[in-house]
Amino acid sequence: MAEEKISVVIAIYNKEKYLRKCIESVMGQTYKNLQIILVDDDSTDDSGKICHEYADKDERIIYTSHSHNRGISEVRNTGIRLATGDYITFIDGDDHVIEGFIETLYKNILDYNADISVCEFIRADEDEALDKIPKEKTYVQEYNDPLSFLGNEEIVWASAVVVWNKLYKKTLFDEIRFPENRIHQDEFIIHRVIDAADKLVYTNSLQYVYVRHKESVMQTQNSSTFYDGYLALSDRIRMFDEKGRKEERDLWIKRLLGLLIYYYEKSADHNDKDVWQPVFKHRAMMLVRKYPGCAAVLDGGQKFRLDKMLNVGI
Repeated sequence: MAEEKISVVIAIYNKEKYLRKCIESVMGQTYKNLQIILVDDDSTDDSGKICHEYADKDERIIYTSHSHNRGISEVRNTGIRLATGDYITFIDGDDHVIEGFIETLYKNILDYNADISVCEFIRADEDEALDKIPKEKTYVQEYNDPLSFLGNEEIVWASAVVVWNKLYKKTLFDEIRFPENRIHQDEFIIHRVIDAADKLVYTNSLQYVYVRHKESVMQTQNSSTFYDGYLALSDRIRMFDEKGRKEERDLWIKRLLGLLIYYYEKSADHNDKDVWQPVFKHRAMMLVRKYPGCAAVLDGGQKFRLDKMLNVGI
């Protein structure tokens, strides 16, 4: 196997509880030609001290810290700027990876002459011991039309749209950066990155461990961050519309309508519900009017909830 350099960008903000396991899981990869980039977003805990410790241990590690908190998009953008590898991957500082994570993804890049390689991930609670990853029968699927990957309903939505279970040819990020001051950063760019690729390869092999805990961003969302999710999916639908890709467009219209129902209902629990519930209701109405058949693809429960939200029969 060729020994091309692979850059691993680890995003860090107050991750002292999880950081050692994360860094050590990367240092222990079976693929060794790595540039490990630790980007600390001005943490207020001991994350910076831990980064310094590991940078002194392993010459493959470079460590940089922002002078003020700038958000995860700028953390990843800093990593992209510092990356000198032929390929790049992203890991969140509270997650970790299986020892064959990079080798698996890179081998599939070579075997299938792909620009993006994707694996599956496993969710784990923060105190859960993962001594044994389930050894289900694995398979590999190639996509000569990479955007069709985003139209495959058999692929779990999260696996398709997050950035951290993937290995990318570094040049795909020559013109693409994560948007500043946004939650759902992955959702904003992933369809653009995949569109820039000539070929994508996917395996259902479980190689990334996503750690769930109460402080994680996805567990602390509010109505404003919900709206970011709406904007990201709207951009994806717009892109598919412009390309005349009706099948993929309709899938994401269905998903966005389901999200708007969920956002509307969840906003009822927030103090700013009088601001945001009308917004989500209006966006759903606009979607139904622009794509008249979209409500018909919802299941019975969603259709009932949509009717209730809009106060009309559709």
